[in-house]
Amino acid sequence: MERTKNHDNYIFRCVTNRTAPDSCNGNRVREDVLKHALSEQLVLFKDEITRRLSKPSQETEILPELRFIMIELAVMGNITRSLYEDLVTGILGRSEYMELKIGYQIKTDKLKQRAAALQKLLDDEKKETKRGQESLRILNAFSGTLIMTSEHIDRFVDKIIVYSDSRIHAELRI
Repeated sequence: MERTKNHDNYIFRCVTNRTAPDSCNGNRVREDVLKHALSEQLVLFKDEITRRLSKPSQETEILPELRFIMIELAVMGNITRSLYEDLVTGILGRSEYMELKIGYQIKTDKLKQRAAALQKLLDDEKKETKRGQESLRILNAFSGTLIMTSEHIDRFVDKIIVYSDSRIHAELRI
């Protein structure tokens, strides 16, 4: 959209139809109307972020399982060492040792994969929480005023769609 002055107001109008006819019907919207609609959507967005941040952390569910996996991995390590000692002392034959070792190695690999997946969940949740808190900080600074800054637009707006019936929709991101 192109910003132009029309009398005492600024307007945004679609200029896509210059290069791609039939892609846009030349929609236009006054800047104050656009800012107001965007401000309203950002307030709703702030409420959504607040709701997300108030949800209980997955950490209370994940950490006990992660601790259990670490204990199991330590046990598997001890069993594997014990199997090797049994091989060296002759208690186990080579084929028995290899069969048991492979079985425990498969269990160990599955436990390591599960631990990595759980750790990724925790890391992703921490990143999302940090980004949400930062977004909330910016939005809280914004909430006392209706002045839209380029920081708000750059930070939160992916795309603004102005429909022919004057509806305005902004695709927002945290």
